[in-house]
Amino acid sequence: MGSLMQDPNVQELIDEWVDKGRAMARAEAQAEARADSFEQGRIEEMRVAVHMVLAARSLPVTPDVCVQIGHERDLARLVSWVKAAVTARSLGDVFETADSVSARRAPQSRTRATRGR
Repeated sequence: MGSLMQDPNVQELIDEWVDKGRAMARAEAQAEARADSFEQGRIEEMRVAVHMVLAARSLPVTPDVCVQIGHERDLARLVSWVKAAVTARSLGDVFETADSVSARRAPQSRTRATRGR
């Protein structure tokens, strides 16, 4: 066995496999980083959209609301805030209505995903 591992041809094959493995790992890491970056971009776009709709509707944005919007990382929740802001009569309507809708939808989406299995 020792002589097989010392064979230059075997060693060359092993080196090739190691190099291919490293290249695949790098490619996967880069793809994941791109996906994360894309998701972060969409989240930031939705944060801006929430602010824009609130401003267009002349709904007062308090510092606490700015912090809440700025710290939100759930894209679906941000989208629900944008949708709620379009018809809201008050700032409370945006966050209370949208959050309750998101909470009601969450179990359904899990149920649908489970059914497909």
